[in-house]
Amino acid sequence: MFINFIIGIIAVVLLVETYVIYSLIKLIKNFLTEIHSIKGIQFGTIAQGDLAPLFRAEDQNKSRIVLKDILRNNEVTLLFLSNTCSQCQEVLKNSNEIFNDSTRYTIIIMQDQLKEEMFLNNEKISLIVAPDLFKNYKVTKTPYLYFVDKNGLVNFSTEISNSKHLKKLLLLEDAS
Repeated sequence: MFINFIIGIIAVVLLVETYVIYSLIKLIKNFLTEIHSIKGIQFGTIAQGDLAPLFRAEDQNKSRIVLKDILRNNEVTLLFLSNTCSQCQEVLKNSNEIFNDSTRYTIIIMQDQLKEEMFLNNEKISLIVAPDLFKNYKVTKTPYLYFVDKNGLVNFSTEISNSKHLKKLLLLEDAS
């Protein structure tokens, strides 16, 4: 009789513990969902030395851009911009001047359609609208920059503060 009573108490305790664990897991899941929804927090990054995700897209001139093909002959700058960010608009407006002296091929990746048509007067600059690449490259804040070498490896990545900051980074990278 006493053993049955102890077994019953143990069963109840196990059920309560199982419910508490289930509740905690559910609570943690909801918490992480909330955290992921906050802009500017980046979970995981593509680190220096990681392979850059390959992609294909159509640029502003309806030309096909294939990162793998470009990397055969060029190091690449990937610049992630958005229409809703004032720094991005400044960088985009000055992009011809900023990238004029760069030896790298530059792909400007927009999160959304341009408000007005953009004319890029450099054959080593392409502009694409590809919101899915923001997810692939784990970009949550713009403007954001990746330098990719000819082997497809990320050399450097950082958030950009303004056009001058971007120009300085390009000069440093081209010099190395």
